[in-house]
Amino acid sequence: METCTYRAAPSAYVVFGSITGALGVLWLVAMWRAGAPWLPLVLPVAGFVGVAMWLSQFRLSFAGDEVFLRVPFRGKWRLARNEILSVEFAEETGRNESPLTLCIRTSFGEELRLNSKIFSTEAIQRLLALAPQPTMSKRPR
Repeated sequence: METCTYRAAPSAYVVFGSITGALGVLWLVAMWRAGAPWLPLVLPVAGFVGVAMWLSQFRLSFAGDEVFLRVPFRGKWRLARNEILSVEFAEETGRNESPLTLCIRTSFGEELRLNSKIFSTEAIQRLLALAPQPTMSKRPR
């Protein structure tokens, strides 16, 4: 079976690029009008470069019966599909978490939390599809 790897979605780069780009334009106009040196323009550019490097570290890979997940500052995980008990959006999130946080619960009692806004919709849908589907048992009548 082929390996399919997802990285941070281009939209994540666009969001951070527009924030730092807007700051850069504002600073550029202020510096141009005031005749100030251009060196402070480095700050928003460096901010975007830092965020782009951070986003480039996100990975979600599907390979056969395994899922590989890499999140900066939180480590790497390798999960067999049969170890995954559930994949669902978090009912409660912390104050530093996105409202669109995914919870992956494993048979080892771990709960991996992932900001779903970083990845594409296709990657999140594929991750949500990993959860075992409940089976309907036939009861004798």
